[in-house]
Amino acid sequence: CYPTSETPVEALDAVLQLTSDFYGVALADTRTDVELLALNTHLSGLDKPAMLFLSLIGTAAEVVATDSLLDKLHAAGSRRVIATVATAVSDASAVMGAAMGQQSAHTSSAFSLCYKTVGGMLPSSLTQAQVEAIEALGGNVYVTRGYTHTLLEKGSTPSGYRFDEVLYLDMIAEDLQNAAVSLLADNPDKLPQTDDASAQFMNAFSSV
Repeated sequence: CYPTSETPVEALDAVLQLTSDFYGVALADTRTDVELLALNTHLSGLDKPAMLFLSLIGTAAEVVATDSLLDKLHAAGSRRVIATVATAVSDASAVMGAAMGQQSAHTSSAFSLCYKTVGGMLPSSLTQAQVEAIEALGGNVYVTRGYTHTLLEKGSTPSGYRFDEVLYLDMIAEDLQNAAVSLLADNPDKLPQTDDASAQFMNAFSSV
């Protein structure tokens, strides 16, 4: 909820001045492709990783058309975007809720966004050929399978990377950084550049 005179990039920067304690980003209103592409570029360069969730509104032909938003994201190899064919802008927030709420981040757990049910989102009526065309560009669909199951497919980014691949790499990177900071903070003396000190870092990292 930000002033209409403010671009999504400006709004995100304003939030980051207050907190970076979030991972998912979604828009509350319709924005132009130019603004969305600028937001994707800006978000991809942040010091702290984040993921942009977008709704692709339009016919299947419009979604996969040359120079469409999805086509441009695919060409750019964007891996910080989850773009899903939807009927409303708010559907992106529903997908974000499923992505953030269903993964537990426990050491012994694993999570995939693929084939998850998204609460409050209506499935799209698409042919298999249309689904394949959208997924070929790294887009996602929410469709009915077997008459009774509504599922998100495939949980991918336009780069082809799956959401869970990006998420867990981000989590590993953050945990490695936290392990290094904790080791330095818990040692009152400067750690020497020796094999013994290197072994302490390696032990801290190996647990991650």
